[in-house]
Parts: sequence; structure tokens; C-alpha cells
Amino acid sequence: MRWLAAALLALAACSPTVSVGDSGPPVLPRAPERVAFNAVAADFLPLIFGQEDGTARTVLLRFAGPVRVRLGPELGAYGRNLDDLLMRLRQEAGIDIRRATTGEGAEIAVRTAPGAAFRQMLPRVSCLALPADLNWPTVRALHGQRALPRWADLTQLESASVLISDDLPPHAVRACLHEEIAQALGVGNDLYRLSSSVFNDDNRFSALTGHDMAVLHRLYRPDLTPGLTRREVARIAGIEPRRPSEADRDWHRSFTRAADPRLARATRVEAGRRALELAQAMRPSDHRVAENLLRLAALLREERPALARRLYQAAYDDLARRYGRDHLRTAHAATALASYLLAAGEPAAARAYLGRALTAAAAQGEAALAARAASLLVDALATTGPAQAAATARLDSARWARYAFGPPR
Repeated sequence: MRWLAAALLALAACSPTVSVGDSGPPVLPRAPERVAFNAVAADFLPLIFGQEDGTARTVLLRFAGPVRVRLGPELGAYGRNLDDLLMRLRQEAGIDIRRATTGEGAEIAVRTAPGAAFRQMLPRVSCLALPADLNWPTVRALHGQRALPRWADLTQLESASVLISDDLPPHAVRACLHEEIAQALGVGNDLYRLSSSVFNDDNRFSALTGHDMAVLHRLYRPDLTPGLTRREVARIAGIEPRRPSEADRDWHRSFTRAADPRLARATRVEAGRRALELAQAMRPSDHRVAENLLRLAALLREERPALARRLYQAAYDDLARRYGRDHLRTAHAATALASYLLAAGEPAAARAYLGRALTAAAAQGEAALAARAASLLVDALATTGPAQAAATARLDSARWARYAFGPPR
């Protein structure tokens, strides 16, 4: 596989379980860093006017006044999680938003939907934001009639609903609250090029980041009134509109094919190779190089283990160089590399990556990643660490697993 050798050389040159919803994480996450708008300006128009299905909004959609949020009683265990999120939206994005009181109207209603029926209606979707106040029976009926309201058809936003599958683990419910409420507030799109954002379909982040709060803060500034066109928003916000890159589209197609389990492995590997070439050719290149390396490593892990190891290592090194060893993307890569090392019988080498990955995940409240890293650390310490360290790791692993996935069944 000469293409992989070339790629690595190029890199080297670059050098329903709601019962625990409200229980706090084992480590209190730190607040995300503040991000200035000029750092996210290039992303603003695609996020606000673009949509995940490839269509576009004709006008800016956001609530014109105060926003009140009602949490369905079936999600009552997540009340503190919602309150924490709304407090951040007030403090970091400057949005007048809080929970609706008894008898008060709500602009955003958050409800559950039956998991199996929800997935049957919308495969591979766990939660959804719709531009109207709709409960599950109404959504199902409108979907059957192909009459669900569409964001692209709106000229003003008056109400929205968030539907969350009722059989998700707690960490996924919390992630849905963050992303779908942000979408209900007016963010319509996901962009793979974003390195530190929940508005990215690679799902590396589950809580709104400093980048995301900067986008929402600009969206709710008084000078951007609902109904403005894309051109008007660009002029007022001082943004130079950017055309979508054909390379971005080609990369997205190849990267998606590499992840499609319905395709033959050889087809997926070839798609991953093409995506890696495209990512490395981008100027400037970004985290997509490492994400491609991780995907290829997972595809080749069984048939080419030595090569997979080099790919895992290259992905980690690339992310550590770009963003530092404490970045969440680097922590994901470190955990993937450590998993490989443990399976290969190298627990001491795995330990070298897991401690920092666990610390990074815990600091950002990423429960699922923290639980994974803690579980792997238990395995690594079982044969290489002092008994006390192993016991502490087991306790951490159990606490993170409960916070992320709920109590054992």
C-alpha cells in the first residue's frame, strides 16, 4: 500500500436510563474558553443558512424575543443538565433564555419519542429539532403525510420542538440537549471542517464549545434581525462570503463511503485512501487528516495490524502537533491507540496515553470518552500498575460508566 506509506511520510514531514440524568460527573468540567467572533466568522454563514440535507435557508431564522424552554416530565431527571446549559447560553451567548415556569408559554418544547418507532421513521437519527411545537403523535402523522414543517420553508421562527429517543443512554441525552437546542435557536448546519464544535457530524464533541457559543452570540446580537437575507447578514456582520469548496464535497463523499458498513471492506479502504489524499491536499490541512487515519486504522486493524498501529500513531501525533495533547480530538486518538496497544499485549505503552486522555475527557465533561479511557486504564493497570492505582482506576471507571451509560442492568 504505497499510498499509505506516502501519506505517513507526508505527516512526518508536517510534524431510557433517566435515573442518573441529573447526577453530576465524577469531575466537574471546566468552562470552555471564550472565542472571538473573528475566529468563527468564516463558519457563520454556512452554519446559519446551510442545512444538513444540502438545502439552504433563504432568510435568517432566530427567535425575536426572550426564549423559554419547557422540559417534558419524562425528562425531568435531566433538569439540572438543562439548567446548566441555559445558564451557559445566557452567560456566554448573551441569549435571554430560561426554563418556562408553570403556566407560561414556551418557545422550545423538549420531549421524548418512542425509540424503536423513532428510528423506524428516521433511521440513524437519535434526536431532532423541528420548527414548530409538535408532540410525537403529531410528528408521526405529519411524517406519514410528508407534511413535516421544514426549516427551509420558514420566513420567521415562532416555536420549535426537540424530540429525543426515549431509549438513549444518559450521555447521549445530554448531547442531544446541547446540539438540538442550539439548532432550535437557529443553527441549521454541520460542517466537518470544524475542529472544536458540536456542529460536526463526527461527534467528537457533545457539549457546546467556545466556538459554538461565539456563533450563537453573534446570531442573537440585536443588529441581526430575523428575516435578513444571507447577503444582508454578510454585510452587517462584515463577513466575506465563501463558496463551498469542491474539495470539501469530494472529501465528504469519500469519507462517508469509508464509514458505510454496507460496502465491501476493499471499497471502504479505497474510499478512505481517497479521502486521506484529499485531506492532505487541503490548504491549510486540518483535523480531517487524522480522522481519515483513524478510520483507515480501524478498517485495517484485523488484516494489517502493523500498518494499523502506524496509522493510529500517526493520527495521534498529527493531532497532538496541531492542537496539543490536552485537546479532545487528541484524547480520542490516544484512546483508540491505547485500545490497539492493549489488544497487542502492550499495557505499559497503553498507559502512557490513557492518563492524559482521561484527564482531557473529564475536564470537558465528555462522559462516554472518559468512561472508555478509564475502562482501558483499568485493563492496563491490572498487569503493570500498583494495586492502589488499579483500585482507584476501577472506581473512576465505574463512576464514569454510570454517569455515561446509567446503572448496570
